[in-house]
Amino acid sequence: MCTNSNNSRLNRLCKIDQYAQYLQVSRSTIFNWIKNKKLIEGHHYLRIGRNIRFYLDKKLIGELHEPSNKEDKGKKNISTQKKKKIDLTY
Repeated sequence: MCTNSNNSRLNRLCKIDQYAQYLQVSRSTIFNWIKNKKLIEGHHYLRIGRNIRFYLDKKLIGELHEPSNKEDKGKKNISTQKKKKIDLTY
Protein backbone atom coordinates (compact mmCIF):
# COMPACT_ATOMS: atom_id res chain seq x y z
CA MET A 1 0.00 0.00 0.00
CA CYS A 2 1.29 3.51 0.73
CA THR A 3 4.75 4.04 2.12
CA ASN A 4 4.82 5.24 5.71
CA SER A 5 8.07 3.95 7.20
CA ASN A 6 9.03 7.39 8.50
CA ASN A 7 7.02 10.26 9.98
CA SER A 8 8.12 12.48 7.10
CA ARG A 9 5.22 13.76 5.01
CA LEU A 10 6.93 12.70 1.78
CA ASN A 11 7.09 9.10 2.95
CA ARG A 12 3.29 8.96 3.18
CA LEU A 13 2.52 9.50 -0.49
CA CYS A 14 0.03 7.28 -2.35
CA LYS A 15 -1.01 6.74 -5.92
CA ILE A 16 -4.61 7.54 -6.83
CA ASP A 17 -5.74 3.89 -6.79
CA GLN A 18 -4.40 3.40 -3.28
CA TYR A 19 -5.87 6.70 -2.08
CA ALA A 20 -9.30 5.91 -3.54
CA GLN A 21 -9.23 2.46 -1.97
CA TYR A 22 -8.27 3.94 1.42
CA LEU A 23 -11.13 6.47 1.23
CA GLN A 24 -13.50 3.85 -0.21
CA VAL A 25 -14.43 6.02 -3.19
CA SER A 26 -13.84 5.65 -6.92
CA ARG A 27 -10.98 7.17 -8.91
CA SER A 28 -13.47 9.40 -10.72
CA THR A 29 -14.60 10.80 -7.36
CA ILE A 30 -11.00 11.76 -6.58
CA PHE A 31 -10.66 13.46 -9.97
CA ASN A 32 -13.97 15.31 -9.41
CA TRP A 33 -12.73 16.49 -6.00
CA ILE A 34 -9.58 17.85 -7.69
CA LYS A 35 -11.64 19.54 -10.41
CA ASN A 36 -14.05 21.08 -7.85
CA LYS A 37 -11.14 22.15 -5.62
CA LYS A 38 -12.17 19.97 -2.69
CA LEU A 39 -8.62 18.59 -2.89
CA ILE A 40 -6.01 21.34 -2.99
CA GLU A 41 -2.68 20.91 -4.74
CA GLY A 42 0.21 21.21 -2.30
CA HIS A 43 -2.13 20.54 0.63
CA HIS A 44 -3.78 17.23 -0.22
CA TYR A 45 -1.65 16.10 -3.16
CA LEU A 46 1.47 16.77 -5.25
CA ARG A 47 1.88 16.84 -9.01
CA ILE A 48 5.16 15.39 -10.19
CA GLY A 49 5.13 15.90 -13.94
CA ARG A 50 1.96 14.13 -15.08
CA ASN A 51 1.85 11.99 -11.94
CA ILE A 52 -0.25 12.81 -8.90
CA ARG A 53 0.67 11.61 -5.42
CA PHE A 54 -1.65 12.04 -2.45
CA TYR A 55 -0.68 12.64 1.17
CA LEU A 56 -1.96 9.90 3.45
CA ASP A 57 -2.71 11.99 6.52
CA LYS A 58 -5.65 11.24 8.84
CA LYS A 59 -6.17 14.95 9.54
CA LEU A 60 -6.41 15.80 5.82
CA ILE A 61 -8.67 12.83 5.18
CA GLY A 62 -10.89 13.96 8.07
CA GLU A 63 -11.33 17.31 6.29
CA LEU A 64 -12.79 15.51 3.27
CA HIS A 65 -15.59 14.01 5.32
CA GLU A 66 -16.69 17.37 6.73
CA PRO A 67 -19.18 19.31 4.58
CA SER A 68 -17.63 22.36 2.97
CA ASN A 69 -19.06 25.86 3.41
CA LYS A 70 -20.26 25.94 -0.20
CA GLU A 71 -22.26 22.75 0.29
CA ASP A 72 -23.79 24.05 3.52
CA LYS A 73 -24.86 27.34 1.92
CA GLY A 74 -26.46 25.54 -1.01
CA LYS A 75 -28.45 23.27 1.26
CA LYS A 76 -29.64 26.16 3.42
CA ASN A 77 -30.78 28.16 0.41
CA ILE A 78 -32.78 25.28 -0.97
CA SER A 79 -34.47 24.46 2.32
CA THR A 80 -35.34 28.10 3.16
CA GLN A 81 -36.78 28.95 -0.23
CA LYS A 82 -40.56 29.21 -0.31
CA LYS A 83 -42.37 27.26 -2.95
CA LYS A 84 -44.38 29.41 -5.32
CA LYS A 85 -47.96 28.37 -5.86
CA ILE A 86 -49.02 28.06 -9.45
CA ASP A 87 -52.45 29.38 -10.36
CA LEU A 88 -54.07 26.85 -12.69
CA THR A 89 -57.40 28.65 -13.07
CA TYR A 90 -58.25 29.99 -16.53
